[in-house]
Amino acid sequence: MIWDAVKHENRKTGITWMKVRHASYSETLWVVIVRRGGELWYLVTNRCIETEEQAWKIYKAYCRRWQVETVFRYEKSELAIETIRIWKKEKRNKFFHIISLVHSLLLHLLDDDYRDIITWIFREYCHRTGKKQKEAKVPIYRLRWALSRFFQEIRPVFLFAWNVQPSTAFHQGLNVRSQNSG
Repeated sequence: MIWDAVKHENRKTGITWMKVRHASYSETLWVVIVRRGGELWYLVTNRCIETEEQAWKIYKAYCRRWQVETVFRYEKSELAIETIRIWKKEKRNKFFHIISLVHSLLLHLLDDDYRDIITWIFREYCHRTGKKQKEAKVPIYRLRWALSRFFQEIRPVFLFAWNVQPSTAFHQGLNVRSQNSG
């Protein structure tokens, strides 16, 4: 019995696997066949599968793929990287590291250590009362939206020089504010 997070119930699930070959792929492939409820899933992988435990790992990895896709969709749309063109591998890797850092920061803020402040930010800047919003385990869209609204309201001044006083920085035009709406 495997828990189905979409239907919120345990579902009888069977699994088997076998080696397969493909004419255009020189390496060995394996197909994992999963019967979930009444539906069959055929999962093809290049990972060697010799035990039932390895087959279950492939199945579980596939089940988690949607959450990974959601993260990429979030990073592309919410962090405004959908139209950026970076062709050199080194620059692209640096850029993805920055995006991953921002994403990690948002996830870190959802830790229990920050529960009180994040609850307050949600209540003040992105109030939701629906059941779906309350049950979300990682409300990352909502957090990004709430933080965006919070920073638009308080308009922080970021200083990048240790010896510059806030009033001096403002008069010298050193305060940096985002022109983005979200």
